Amino acid sequence: MTTYSKILYLYHQYLISGVFISVLFVILVKHLSKDRIETSLSIQIIRWVILVSALLTLGELTLVGFRLPTIQGPFNWLFYLIPLFKSVLPLCLLIKKLGKKLSVLLIIAVLMNFVWLFESFIIHVTSLHRDYGVNTW
Repeated sequence: MTTYSKILYLYHQYLISGVFISVLFVILVKHLSKDRIETSLSIQIIRWVILVSALLTLGELTLVGFRLPTIQGPFNWLFYLIPLFKSVLPLCLLIKKLGKKLSVLLIIAVLMNFVWLFESFIIHVTSLHRDYGVNTW
């Protein structure tokens, strides 16, 4: 399990964090090139990188047994968005028409990167809500 988690972490750290920038670069090349450079291969590569990430995340959730911790409090609904954005939403790229659209790739890449912000937001806001600030130590 720890090896799988390390592989998943490295995959997300080095590939998924750069997907947003890659999609933006493909959009810029496609719209700014005078010769109309063919970008379909790069779109397919980005699509499959996102899909492999979603499948790895689903595999991790399956190994854990879909036991999401029971989060209590007013911010628990944010915690349940994380698996949705990391694993379920990218699976819509399996539909070929959606997988070929740059706008869909950009939206999914942004949402996958915002998952890290959601996790940080949940930690910080819950700490502040429960008065676990540094000044109370």
